[in-house]
Amino acid sequence: MNLVEIGTRVLTSCMDVKAGETVLVVTDDEKFQIGQALYQAAKKLGADAMLVTMSPREVSGQEPPASIAAAMKAADVVLCPMSTSITHTRAKIEAAKAGARIATMPNITEDMFRQGAMTADYDTVMELTNRVTEMLTQASTARIEKDVSLLPSVESPFSLQNCSLHIIIERTAKYNTF
Repeated sequence: MNLVEIGTRVLTSCMDVKAGETVLVVTDDEKFQIGQALYQAAKKLGADAMLVTMSPREVSGQEPPASIAAAMKAADVVLCPMSTSITHTRAKIEAAKAGARIATMPNITEDMFRQGAMTADYDTVMELTNRVTEMLTQASTARIEKDVSLLPSVESPFSLQNCSLHIIIERTAKYNTF
């Protein structure tokens, strides 16, 4: 799978991008290739896509320029593949408050983008998660094993009575903690 195909999967499965939405990709010189792939993927999906490249921030937590912060706040979806993190900046927080769906990707590499979680089939992951949740909901104890020859297994009572996968998903969406 090439970077644009992976980006398309991320935008549809994780960010729920729809045609006509405003998608802003904020990147820096060091992560431009990934930013470009996400931008191309957003265009492919029919989004009103924008790509902004800035100089790398000196440290994580440093605010982006005011013009980028304003664009973040105005976008429906914001993706930030960068060499540092803007996760806890005022710009990201204000964009989330304005309703933007945001994914920050500090220190992401092309290898990370090409492998592992970025290439997962999230529909399959959700299906498996739902099955495990259902099994745990039906159970009253859990047996946890790790390297059975070295450690004894542990049985522990637990309850998922007031917890559901949907509550977790709703909290994640509400607080834009992707």
